[in-house]
Amino acid sequence: MGSIIFQCLILVIDLCIFIYFFTFYRKAKKSPVYYFHILLWTMAGVYAFSLLISGWFQQIEEMSVRLMAASNICLFFSFLILYFQNVNSDKLILRVGSLFFVFLTLYNIKDPGNYLENKNKIKPQMAKFSHKKYLYNDEKNKVTTTIYYFPIIDKTLKYPHTNNQKGKLKESIAGTINPQIKWLKYDTVQDRSKVLYTSQLKL
Repeated sequence: MGSIIFQCLILVIDLCIFIYFFTFYRKAKKSPVYYFHILLWTMAGVYAFSLLISGWFQQIEEMSVRLMAASNICLFFSFLILYFQNVNSDKLILRVGSLFFVFLTLYNIKDPGNYLENKNKIKPQMAKFSHKKYLYNDEKNKVTTTIYYFPIIDKTLKYPHTNNQKGKLKESIAGTINPQIKWLKYDTVQDRSKVLYTSQLKL
C-alpha cells in the first residue's frame, strides 16, 4: 500500500509538471524558432514510439528513465528555450532541478546492486541454454527482504525490494543477454524442454 501511495504521488507530480510544460509549449507558435521546436517534438515522438515497438521484440523495459532519456532531453531542451524566452528568472529551474537531483541520487543509493557483476555471473551459464525459447521466473516465492537503516532516528525499515529478488534479477539479466527469449508470465508451455527456469541459473 505504501508503494502504491508513493507511485500515485509521483504520478500527480508528473501530471503537474506536464501541465506546466504544456503551457510553455503552447507559446511555441510565437517563437522565431517554431519549426525547431517541431523538429525536437518529432524526434522525441519517433524515438519514444520506436522504443515502444522494440519492446515487443526484445526483453527491455521500454519506459525506463535511462532508455527514455534521449526523448526527454529533446522535450526539456524545447521547454528551456521557451522558458527563458518568457521568464526572466532561473530560480525556479534551479530549485526544481536541485530537488530532483537529490531525490534521484537518494533513490539510486538505496539500491546499490552491481548489475555488471551479476551479469558476469549469469553470462557464462547462458551458453548451455541457447536452445531455450522461453524464460520463466519460478522463484517468485523466494522473497529477499532489504533492511534500510536510518541513523538519525535510529530506525530500520524492512522492504522486499523488486530489484533485489533473485528470480527477478536472473530474469532481467538473462533477457538482456538473450533478447530473443520470450518471458512467460505463467508456466503454461507444455514442452518444458523449451523453457529456461530462473532456478536453473546460479547467482
